[in-house]
Amino acid sequence: MTNKDQSAKDSQKGIDFYTNVKDVAKAVKIKELGALTKDLQTLRSQLIGAVSVRVDPTEKYTRPLVEYIQSCTDCSSVIELWDYQTSTNIQNLECLVPDIISLVIRLCNTPILRSYGLQLIQTIMQRHMKSIYRGISSARIPQCQSSFRVLIAIASFNQTTARDLFQSFNFQAEGFTRACRYRQQKKGNNPNKYLFDLRTLYVQFVLAFLIHGDSEIKKQVLGVKGLLNGVFVPMEEDAYQLIEEILNVIYENLISDHRVPRFAKLSFFTPYILEKIAKIYGRQEPVPINSTETGIPANLVHHFLLSICTVPGIGVCLKHAGWYPPIRDNTLLTDSDKGEPLENKCLSKFILSLKPSDDMRQQELLLKILSACPELVQSYWKHVSSTFEVRLSSKWLGNATYLQKVIQLPVPSFYFGTTHLYPATPPKADMILDNILPTVFGRSISSKGLQHASALVRFTTTNILAAAFQKFIKVADEMEHVISVLEDVEVHQDKNTTTTTTTTTQDQQPGSLPSAQWRQCLNTVREELRRRLPEIQIIIKLHSEIFGKIDNTKKDDVEYQAQCEILQVSVFRLLHYYQKCVPLTFMENNVDPSNLIPADILSVSPSILVHLLELLLNLSDFRWSNKSAGTSVSHITTLLTLYLQTPYNHIRNLTAKLVNQTLSDSFMFKHDPEEVQLWLQALPQNFLSRTSSSGSERLTMSTDQEIVLRYLDDCFTRFGKAQYRYTDKLVELVNSTNESFELKISTEKHGHNHISYQSIVDTGSSNTMIDYTHPFSPLLLVLLEQLRFIKTDKRPLVLFISRLFSLLQTKQKLPIYLQALMKSLLETTMNKNSEENDMDLDYNVSDEALVGTWEIKDMVYQAKICLDQEIFSSVSFVTKDQDSETSILTSMISETEIDDDLDNRQKRFIDILDSLPTKALANHLDTTANYCIKVLQFTAFDPLVNYISDRHPVAGNLFDYPNLQHLRSLNDQSPIVDLLKCIPYHIIFYNAWNYSGDHTLAIQLLEHQLNNMTRYQLTCALSLVLQNLSIVLINKATENTMKAIDFCFELIQHGLWVIDNNMKQEQTRLDLRHFIFEHPTLKYFIRRLSTLLHQLRYTDTYPTLPDDDLIQLAVKFTKIFGDGTRTTELLNSMALVDFTSLYKYCNHNGYQSFYNGLMKLLISLIKNGGNQVSIPGKVFATIAQMWNGTHQSAATMGLSNTDVLSLLEKNESLQYQDDDYRNAQRLLLNACSDLVVKHILQGHPYSVNMKDLQEACKETSVPVSLWVLDTFSSSASLSVTVPLIHLIRIGYSLSINNNCSSTDGESYLQTVMESILKMLTENADVSIVSNMAITDDVYDALTLLISQVDDFDWTRLDAEIVRDFVLMTLLDNISNSAAIRFTSTLIHKVYAKYTRKEPIETYIRRILDHNLYRSLTAPKTIDSLLKNKEGLAQTDADDDDADENKRRNTVVQDEQRNAIIELLGTLNDIQPSILASHHGLLDTLLTSYSATTLPSDRRILGILRSSEHHGDQTILPKLLMWGPNSDKTRQEHAQAGTLLRASTISVETLGLIHREMMRYTFLHMPTTTVDKSVVTYDPDFFLPLFANLIASGTLDCRRFIENDGLGLTVAALSSLDENVRKIGYQMMDQFYVLLEHSKFKGKFPIKYLLDIFKQGITKRSDMDVPPRIPPAVCLCVAQSLSILMLPYHFMLPYISKWLSQKPALDFNHIPMFTALFNSTTPNHKKERLWILQVLASSIRTVDDFNIYARHRIWDLIPSYYNSSLADIQSKRLVMELIQQAVSIPDVALRLVQRYGLLTWIHQLLITSTSDERHYLKLILDELQKTMMVVEHQSQLEKDGIIETNSKISEQVKLLLPQQLALLQSLI
Repeated sequence: MTNKDQSAKDSQKGIDFYTNVKDVAKAVKIKELGALTKDLQTLRSQLIGAVSVRVDPTEKYTRPLVEYIQSCTDCSSVIELWDYQTSTNIQNLECLVPDIISLVIRLCNTPILRSYGLQLIQTIMQRHMKSIYRGISSARIPQCQSSFRVLIAIASFNQTTARDLFQSFNFQAEGFTRACRYRQQKKGNNPNKYLFDLRTLYVQFVLAFLIHGDSEIKKQVLGVKGLLNGVFVPMEEDAYQLIEEILNVIYENLISDHRVPRFAKLSFFTPYILEKIAKIYGRQEPVPINSTETGIPANLVHHFLLSICTVPGIGVCLKHAGWYPPIRDNTLLTDSDKGEPLENKCLSKFILSLKPSDDMRQQELLLKILSACPELVQSYWKHVSSTFEVRLSSKWLGNATYLQKVIQLPVPSFYFGTTHLYPATPPKADMILDNILPTVFGRSISSKGLQHASALVRFTTTNILAAAFQKFIKVADEMEHVISVLEDVEVHQDKNTTTTTTTTTQDQQPGSLPSAQWRQCLNTVREELRRRLPEIQIIIKLHSEIFGKIDNTKKDDVEYQAQCEILQVSVFRLLHYYQKCVPLTFMENNVDPSNLIPADILSVSPSILVHLLELLLNLSDFRWSNKSAGTSVSHITTLLTLYLQTPYNHIRNLTAKLVNQTLSDSFMFKHDPEEVQLWLQALPQNFLSRTSSSGSERLTMSTDQEIVLRYLDDCFTRFGKAQYRYTDKLVELVNSTNESFELKISTEKHGHNHISYQSIVDTGSSNTMIDYTHPFSPLLLVLLEQLRFIKTDKRPLVLFISRLFSLLQTKQKLPIYLQALMKSLLETTMNKNSEENDMDLDYNVSDEALVGTWEIKDMVYQAKICLDQEIFSSVSFVTKDQDSETSILTSMISETEIDDDLDNRQKRFIDILDSLPTKALANHLDTTANYCIKVLQFTAFDPLVNYISDRHPVAGNLFDYPNLQHLRSLNDQSPIVDLLKCIPYHIIFYNAWNYSGDHTLAIQLLEHQLNNMTRYQLTCALSLVLQNLSIVLINKATENTMKAIDFCFELIQHGLWVIDNNMKQEQTRLDLRHFIFEHPTLKYFIRRLSTLLHQLRYTDTYPTLPDDDLIQLAVKFTKIFGDGTRTTELLNSMALVDFTSLYKYCNHNGYQSFYNGLMKLLISLIKNGGNQVSIPGKVFATIAQMWNGTHQSAATMGLSNTDVLSLLEKNESLQYQDDDYRNAQRLLLNACSDLVVKHILQGHPYSVNMKDLQEACKETSVPVSLWVLDTFSSSASLSVTVPLIHLIRIGYSLSINNNCSSTDGESYLQTVMESILKMLTENADVSIVSNMAITDDVYDALTLLISQVDDFDWTRLDAEIVRDFVLMTLLDNISNSAAIRFTSTLIHKVYAKYTRKEPIETYIRRILDHNLYRSLTAPKTIDSLLKNKEGLAQTDADDDDADENKRRNTVVQDEQRNAIIELLGTLNDIQPSILASHHGLLDTLLTSYSATTLPSDRRILGILRSSEHHGDQTILPKLLMWGPNSDKTRQEHAQAGTLLRASTISVETLGLIHREMMRYTFLHMPTTTVDKSVVTYDPDFFLPLFANLIASGTLDCRRFIENDGLGLTVAALSSLDENVRKIGYQMMDQFYVLLEHSKFKGKFPIKYLLDIFKQGITKRSDMDVPPRIPPAVCLCVAQSLSILMLPYHFMLPYISKWLSQKPALDFNHIPMFTALFNSTTPNHKKERLWILQVLASSIRTVDDFNIYARHRIWDLIPSYYNSSLADIQSKRLVMELIQQAVSIPDVALRLVQRYGLLTWIHQLLITSTSDERHYLKLILDELQKTMMVVEHQSQLEKDGIIETNSKISEQVKLLLPQQLALLQSLI
C-alpha cells in the first residue's frame, strides 16, 4: 500500500459514504449543480477508498459500488456525466468527473466487472478523446492531472486497452510533452509530495504501456520520439520513490522482456540517455522515503546501471569476443558503424563520462563494464581525459589507483566465441598490451614516478608496474596454454596427413602455423612491454638509494624506517618481475643479479627475501660458486645458511627450491637433480629461536651447523677444482663393486629364487656406458676425502654423513655401492685399515651406547646397520633402574613452577637429549612426548624426532619401546601417535625391517607416511621397499623370507593406491607405475606366476614341487599381480587349465593347499577385474564345477555365496557376450539358481538375466512359486524390490507351464498380488511408520507385470484390497508418478468391465478435490514452451551451462502431470457418464489444460470430447476458459451472468491465447500430426471453439485477428484432412459476414485481403470436396492478416504491394518469394527468414513441390546454403524444408534423381558442424523411410494390386539404398 493510498483510506473513515445501490445511482444522476458536486465528491472519496489497496467486493465501501455497476446494463450513466460537463463547460466538474471515471475504470479491473470497464473504455476512446486532449493542453494543472489519470487507468486496464490507446493516442498533442518537466516548486518536508506533480502522472502514463503492453507495444514505445526521453532526461531531480519506480519498471518490464527486439532497446539507451541516468550519482546524500526510512538515490542508479551495463547479453552490454575484434560483415557497415571495431560502442562512449577517481560507485561500475567488455579498455585509454602526469596530489593518486585496478582485471578467455576452440589467429598485440600497461602510463611517466622525491609516489608507481607484470604473467600463461593445445592439434594433424598433403604442408612458411602465430604474438607483447617499462638502470639506482647508507638523523624515525622497508620490498619485487618477464633487460644492460644479494642476507626482511629468492630462481646462469659480498663463503653456502636459519616455511621452501635448481644444473647432481632434496634433509637442524635486532625472528645457528656448512663449502670448492677426477673415481667404484659382488654371488650360489643380479644393477653395469647413471652424487666421495683432513671435532660431520647415507640408500636399487663407501668411512673415523674393518664389521651395541653420549662409532654403525638390511634381528632394550640422566629428564618434566622462558626450557631439553640413554626415553616416551608438545611447544616433536632418527635401530629397535608394545592403531588421540607420525619414513622402515615382532603398527605408520608424500618422496620410498625385496631374493632363504616378502608387497600395494588416488597429474601416475612394474624384482615375481600357470596347462608339465608360497602371495596381492591387463592375461591362462586333472594330481601327491590356493587366486582375479575385464567363459564352467562339488569345499577354497552372486550380477553388464560365454554363464546359473532365488527373496537388490534365471529354475526344478508364497506368509516386513517382482512373474510362468493346473497359478498370483497391495497400502499411509522404502522402479516393474500378464483374470483380486490401495495412494501418494502409473494400470485391468459408478466416481472426486492436484497438474506456461523451442533450436554453449537440478525438476513435474491426467483418462474411459453428468468437475480438470498438443493435453481433450458426447448438455461454456485459476474466473462470471457476453469472450477467452504460439501453430499446422516433437496449440480444440464463437456472433473480430485466430482458420484451408478444410471454409464464410457488421480501426485492409483471397478460390461450388489451397498461399495470407494491424511491421510494404498487384490471389506461385529472397534492404535477413519459414512449413504434397519448382527453389536453396549469406537460422530452415520434402516419397525420389540431393549431402558431410550432422541424419532417416515405402509400392505394383505412374528408373531405386548406407556411415 502506498502512503497516498493509506492516507486516502484513513481520511475516508471520517466521510459519509453510500451504503446501497440506490444512493449511488442517485449520486450520479444529473441534477442541480451544487448537489451534484457534493454527491460526486462523496462518490470520489468512496471510490478512492475502494481502490486504495485492492478491490474487495465484500468491503463496506466497495460493495454498493460493485452492486451498482452490476445493475447497469451499459455505461451510459457515467458517460452522461462527462457529456454533461463537456456540453456545459462547468469548471467545478472538469476535474471531478474525469477523476470519478478513472476510479471507476480501476474498480472495474476485476473479473466480475471487467466487461463493464471494457465498455466504458471503448466509449471514452470513441467519444471523449478530444476532452482528454483539451485537458492535457489546459493551463490549469488540476484539469491536466485529471486527464492523465484517465489515460493511466485506460492504459493499465489490460493489454488490449493499452494497445488500442497507444495506437490511437496523439503523442504530439499540445501540452503533452510539457508534462514531463512540470514539478511543484515549493519546498516541504513531505516525502510524498512528488505524487502531486504533473510529471509523476506523465511518468506513470508512459510506464503503464511498458507494464501492461505486449512486446510489440513496448517496441513501438521505444520508437516514439521523445516519449521515454521525457521520463529519463529530467529524472535527475525526481524523488527517490519515483526514481525507484522508473528503474524497476524499466528493468523488469523492458530490459528483462526477451520478446522486445534487442536492437530496439539499444537504439533507445544511447550514451546520452545513460549519461542522464548517471547524473543521479551526484545525489549521494540520504533523502527521506517515509517518516522512518531514508534512501540514497545514487544507490538506485548504481544498481540499475550495473544490471544493464555489466552483464553480457542483458541490457546494453553485448556479448563480447574478448580481445578479438567483433565478427561482422564490413560490406554492410554504414558510415556511422565504421571506425573502431567495437561491439559495445554505446558503452565505449558512456564510460568516458564517468568519474572513477571521484566516486567509488562510478569506479565500481566502470571496472565491471571493462571486465565484462575487455575490448573497451584500449579504446577507453585512448579517449579518456584523465591525466597521469606525476605529481603528489590526491587526484593523481586516485587516477593511479584506478589504473592499477583496471590493469588487475581478469584475462578474458581466448576461446573463439562460445565454441571452446582456440582460433588460429591470436588477438592483436597492441590490444593485449594496452590491457597490460596502457600507453598513458608509458616509460616516460613511470620513470618520473620512480625518480620522484615523494616516497608515496614511488611506491604507487611500483605498485602499478607490479600489477602490469602480474597481468603479463597471467596473459603469458594463458597464451602458452593455447600454444601447447595448438601444437598438439598440429602434431595430430601431421600424423593423419597423407603424403601429398604433407608435401604441400612442407612448402608453407613455419610462421603460418597457428601455434607459431601465437608464439610470435607473445614475443611481440613481451618486447613491446619491455619498451614501455622504465629502464632497468632506474630500478638499480632506486635499489642503490634504498639499500645505501641510511641517514643517521632519521635512524630513529619509525615512519622513515617503514617507508624504506616498503620501498625495499617494492624494488625487489620489480627486479624479480623484470628478470622473470623481460630477462633480456638484465643482459642488455650488463646487470649481474647476483650482486643484488645483500651482504648479510639473514638480516633482510622476509618480504624482501621472498622476492630476492624468486629473482634468483629465474636466473639461468646463477654463479653459485662465487663468493658473497663481504664474506668468504660461496653463494650456495649462504643459501644453505638461510635455509637452516629461516623460521618461515615459505622462505625455506623457496630456498630449497633455489638450492635444488642451482645444484641440479651443476656437474654434481646432473644424474638426478632431485637428489639435492636428500642432501638438504641430512643437514643438522637447530630448533632454538631468537629475535634479531631488526625485530625479525630467526633460528640460531648451532656450532654443529656452522661446522657442517664450512665443511660443505670446502667440499664444493674441492669438487669444483677436480670434478672429472671425482666422477671417474665414482665410475671406478661402481665397476669394482659390481665385479666383487657378482663374484661373491656366483661363488656362494645360495640365492633361493635365482633372480638375476645383473638385471637389478643394470644401470650400474660396467659392460656398457650407454644407460649408465650415478647411483649417487660424486660429491659424496669428496665428503669422505675431505673428512680425513679434519683435525677438529668430527662428530657433527660424521652425524651428517651417516644421515646422508641413510637417505641416499632410499634411492638405490642395491646398497652395495654405499656399503663399499662405508668401509672408507670406517677407516676415516675409526683409524683402522681394511683388514681391521673386515674384522670389526659385526657391531655389538654396548650398554654404554644405551646409556651414554652418542659417539662417532655409534653414528657410523647406525648407518651400517641400515645398509646391511638384516631381516627381523633387532637389539632388545636392557631394563635397569633409573640413573642420573633419567632423573634429570623426569625432574624437568615434573616441574610444577616454571620460572625461565621458553627458549631456556627448550635449550635445557635439547641438552638433556644429547646425552640421554635410549632406555630412559623408552621408559618415559609418553610423558616426554606430551611435555614436548604442550610445554615446549614443539608441534612437530623436532628434537625427539631427531633423537629417535639418529639412534634407532642401532641402539635398540623403536618398536621395542614399552609404550608401543600395546599400540595397534593410529586412530588413538595421544602424543605418542602424533610423534610416530612425524618420524621419517626411512627411519620407520629400517626399524620395522629389523623388528621381529608384530608389524601391524609399523605398516600403519608406513602407509600413513606414503599417503602424504610428493612424487619424488614416493619414488624413494618405493625404491627402498623394492631394494630390500631384491636383497631378500638374492640372499639365502631363511624362515623370515616370506614374511619379509609379504611385508614389502603390502607397502607396494598401498603405494599403488596412493599413486592412483593422490597423484593428480596423469603423466606422474604413469611414470610411477612404470617405475614399479618395470622393476626387475617385481617383473621376476610376475614372470614366475605366468610360467607356473603355463606349466599347469598340460599334465606332463605339472611341477614336481608346486610353488605354494607364490600362489598364496598372488592371492593376497592380486592388485599387484593382476594390475591392468594382467588380470585378463592371467584369467585367460587359468581358463586353459584342466582343473579336473589338476585336482586329481594334487590330491594324489598331497598338494591340496596348492590347488585350493589356485582356486582362491581365480576368485581373487575375478573380483579384482571388476566390470572392466572380460571373464573367459570357461572360468564360469570351472566355478560351476567347483560349486557342484560340495558347498564345504567351495567355501574352503574361498568361494562364498557372495562371490558367486557377484559374478553373475557383474557379468550382466558386459557389452559383448558370445555364445560360448553365455552358455558358460548359464551353466553357472544352473548350478546356483536356488541360491539366486533365495538371495532375491531376502530382499536384496540383484541384477541378473531373468530369462536365463527362469530357464535355470525350470531345468533344476526350483519351486519358485512355493518359495515366494512361503516368503510372503512368513515375513512381516519383506522388502519389495524389482528382482522380487520379476521373480513373481517367473513363479507364475513356471506354475502355468508346468504340470500344475492353471488354477494353482492364478491362486498363486492372486495371493502374491494381494499381499503386495497390502504392503503398498501400508507404505503409502502417512499415519503408519514404515521402514520399507518403495522405489519408483518397483512401481514400474509392477506396472509392467500387470500389463504383460494377459492370461490372468485381474478381477479376481479382492475388491476391498484394491479399493484401499487406490484410495490410500490417491490420498497420501499422489505426488509419486510411478505409483500413479501403476494405479492407472491396475484400475484398467481390475475395472475394465465395470458398470457401476462407484468406486470410480469416488476415485475421480478424490483426485480432483486433492489439495495437491492443481500444483501437480499445473500446465507448462506457453512462454516456457516457446523458450524450450528456441533453446532446442540453439546449438551454442548455453545449453551446457543449463541448471541440471532445474531440468530434473521439470522432468519430475511432467511425469507427475502425465500420470495423474492418464489416471483420470482411464477412469473416464471406464465410466464416461460421471464427468458427462457432473460438469462441475470439469472446472477443476480445465485448470490443468493448456490447449496444446502435449500428450497430457490431448488426453484432457479426449475427456472433454467424451463428456460432450455422453452428456445431455453442451460443455461449450466450460471451454471458454482454461488454465490455472480458470475455475474461479468462470465462477465469478457465471455469478455475474456475464459468462457468454462478447466482452467476456474478448477479454477472457481471447486473452488466454498467446499470439506467438498461435502463429507458431499455423506455421507448423501441416506437420503437427507428423512430428510429435513439435508442441503447438491444438487445432482440434481451437477450430471447433472458434467455429462456435463465430456462429454465435459474440466474437470480437479485431482481437480475433490480432491473436492470429483468423490465421489459424485460414491455415486450415490447406489441410490434407477434408473435414478440417470443411470447417475452415464454414468459419471463413461466417466470419466474413461478421466482419462486414463490425467496426474497428484497420478493418478495410483486412476485408480487402479476404476479398481477393475469396476471388482466388474458383469453382468451389462445383466440387464435392472443399478445394485445398496451397499452404504457401495460406500461410502468407494468415500472417498478413495480423501484420496489417501493425503499421510499423517490416513486412507491411511487401504485403501492400502484393495485394495491389491483382484482383485475385494467384494460387500457382509463392507470394512475394522473389522480392523477399533477393531483398537488399536493411531488414533483408528478417525478410529472408520470413519467406524461408513459409517454405519450410508449406510442402506436404507433390503439388506443393511443383509450385516450388516453378520458382526454381530446389536449384536456389543448395547454392544459398553454401554461400556466405546463409546464417545459422537460415541454414536450419533450409534443413527443415528438405526434411519435410524428403518425407514425401515421390518428391524425395525426384530430388535424388533430378536435383543431386545425395551429392549435396555428401559435400556437406565433409565440412559439417554437429548441428548440421544432426539435421542431415534426420534427412537420411526420412529418406530411409521413404525407400521402404517405395519398395512396398513397387512390390504391390508387381503383384498387380495397385498401379502407379512413377517415372523413377529402376536403376535409381536399386542404387539409392547403397548410397544411403554410405552416407549414413559418414555421419
